[in-house]
Amino acid sequence: MFFNTEEHNDTVIVKIPQRFLAETVQDFKSVIQASMERADRDFILDFGATDMVDSSALGAIVAVYKSISLTQRVLVLSSLNDTVRTLFELTQLQKIFPIEESLDDALELLKKNAD
Repeated sequence: MFFNTEEHNDTVIVKIPQRFLAETVQDFKSVIQASMERADRDFILDFGATDMVDSSALGAIVAVYKSISLTQRVLVLSSLNDTVRTLFELTQLQKIFPIEESLDDALELLKKNAD
């Protein structure tokens, strides 16, 4: 399995690997789906270790976002380096996803939304 997860209260943190590419997309979707089945939870995708994301991975993130949104939950992206952030900006996806500088900032955003 390429994706590690952590739980923090009602939030699932998915650690994105260094290279998030087409060959890891199915594993990513499986991890998210399994986490969604257990309870209503918000999600953070932690890109702290990631330096490469391809178009298949972007498509998977959008698909997962749609699934999570249907459950009235939130998907936040955190810790994007300049290269990954530029990719999201070039594809205009920063308009869809909340993007936070750090994992702590993402957790704080979700805590504020819950209050």
